[in-house]
Amino acid sequence: MKRALVIAVSVVAIVLVILVAFLLISSGPNIEVWVAKTEFGSPATEFSNTDGIYPVVQSSADLDQRVKVSLIDADNETLTEKTFNVRQGGNGYGDYNQGRNLAPGSYRVEFWYDTTLLKTIQITVE
Repeated sequence: MKRALVIAVSVVAIVLVILVAFLLISSGPNIEVWVAKTEFGSPATEFSNTDGIYPVVQSSADLDQRVKVSLIDADNETLTEKTFNVRQGGNGYGDYNQGRNLAPGSYRVEFWYDTTLLKTIQITVE
């Protein structure tokens, strides 16, 4: 009986430790990222070479690390890269196609939070 009680208490303690660890890991800010045709616009993945390309980062809290956003072509060459502090709410990174001169093709937009890749979004310019 005493052994069963010790086992039960041990199992409960392990479950509580796992639950606390999960809550600590998942309690960070919620970060959403997308690419739009207008500043703070709706998500898009297909663009014409005359469209603006606007990366957007939305966070539920001010972030303690900067977010870097890179536009990379099919040859893995970084065409544009900007790094900014992120405040609670929406944060725009400006137009990544200011000259309206991107060649038709496939590109990717990478969103980095410190050394963590948040998301890679594939986009197409027609």
